[in-house]
Amino acid sequence: MQVLNQNSQLKKEKRRREIALCALKVFCEKGYDNTSIDDIVKKVGCSHGLLYHYFKNKKDIFDEIINIKHNQNNDELKRKMDEEKSYTKKLRLFIEDLFFRLVNDENFVYHFYFFVSQSFNYKEKGVVPKKKSCNKKPMLKVMEELFLAGQKNGEFNNKYSPFDCAKLVFSIIQGATINYVIFPKEIQEKISLPNVDFIIEIFTQGVKNEK
Repeated sequence: MQVLNQNSQLKKEKRRREIALCALKVFCEKGYDNTSIDDIVKKVGCSHGLLYHYFKNKKDIFDEIINIKHNQNNDELKRKMDEEKSYTKKLRLFIEDLFFRLVNDENFVYHFYFFVSQSFNYKEKGVVPKKKSCNKKPMLKVMEELFLAGQKNGEFNNKYSPFDCAKLVFSIIQGATINYVIFPKEIQEKISLPNVDFIIEIFTQGVKNEK
């Protein structure tokens, strides 16, 4: 009986995840406020009754998306960045990892696009989630701290504040992400990602002359 209950729970969690990820795609396409339960039902391909069997409302679905995002495993990237002494190389590792996941993980694409969009628009009513107990720092905060340390170390120029540098990096990556959100697979395969060296040069240009 216990095994049956465990299997049933696993199936329910899997189905909740599938519905949440379908809803996330709709949120990316239409925005959170403009998305209705009808839109989500249509995307999932299920009845209203089935959806309400797994979720109470749209906010409940959103909370599940938050949980999925928090559970994404970035431990390997964090380990590599912690071991690297150069902040320029840390930045390269970070960008290259994001680009790799953009190409190889469809779910990550939608998570990144949606949550970075919201981080730049906190005032949009109903979108910003409540703070949850989580030991992981937001990616934007991690990047801001990296630029702060890199500027103090003399590896990055001081043309922009650390926060503006972080926003610029994420804006560039988000711009690339849009292509994966709006275009079909056959077009995505022909898309060229921004040059990593060019991105890094924005923040390192003129450093030698400043020292």
